[in-house]
Amino acid sequence: KKDCKFEVYASDIDDKCVSLTKANAKRAGVIDNIKSFKMDARDITTKGRRGTIVCNPPYGERMMSSKSVEKLYTDMGRSFSKLDNWQIYIISSVNDFEALYGKKADKTRKLYNGRLKCSYYQYFKNKK
Repeated sequence: KKDCKFEVYASDIDDKCVSLTKANAKRAGVIDNIKSFKMDARDITTKGRRGTIVCNPPYGERMMSSKSVEKLYTDMGRSFSKLDNWQIYIISSVNDFEALYGKKADKTRKLYNGRLKCSYYQYFKNKK
């Protein structure tokens, strides 16, 4: 809808994923409501706005080594802690995600990403 004020910002560090997001948004007829761009999730800032992050970072299964994933989750925890009052939702198959991230989730749901058992970590109101 043209009069919709809802905004979606979609970012990825991979240009191919950004292009795929744009193509899918165009096919779905929502291209005007989704701003897709290349950016590392660790660089997100509030810019004075309230927001929600939903992300599915690498698990160390297909992409990145386990050591790199551990560093990523630790970095995300530090970066996202600055996003005061944001809601954050993260999917991961890493069992010690919360310890690496540095914060216990408000709620955790079990789910599958394909055949891979994962958890959906829900942080309803991020506080410093």
